[in-house]
Amino acid sequence: MEERDLLRMFQKEIENIPVLTREEEAIIARQARAGDQASADCIIESNLRFVLKVVFSCWRPGLPLMDLISEGCRGLIRALQTFDPGRGFRFITYAEPWITSYVKRAIMSHRRHEHISLDKPAYDDEDEITLKDLLISGEAGADETLFNKEVHRMLT
Repeated sequence: MEERDLLRMFQKEIENIPVLTREEEAIIARQARAGDQASADCIIESNLRFVLKVVFSCWRPGLPLMDLISEGCRGLIRALQTFDPGRGFRFITYAEPWITSYVKRAIMSHRRHEHISLDKPAYDDEDEITLKDLLISGEAGADETLFNKEVHRMLT
């Protein structure tokens, strides 16, 4: 199964999960903190859309999207382990730095292990333009164009 198919499946699953109100979240977070796994799952699931938001704000072509989503989920779970609902703020406010940290750490790890050929085609639909061409072209917005085409390709 291709990465874009996995992304579509993931998005389809989470689009039907309701977002919790502040009051619902506080009650469920207290239950999760007391050890109720179903409550912990509920908090995690209701915040998965935010994980996608963080991942897509950091993602660039060539990065393993599903791996980054997985790491964002790990950050979300880690945040729940230390979240104190008694402090009066929303869970996602507390979780955002955790999610972002896990995603960025995964990106850095990928880049350390990445071996990209600059002669690789920059776009799937065009064989003439290489990554090297984009780097030396000086074309304004070339990296954004590549990014937008890649996101569109994965979502369609």
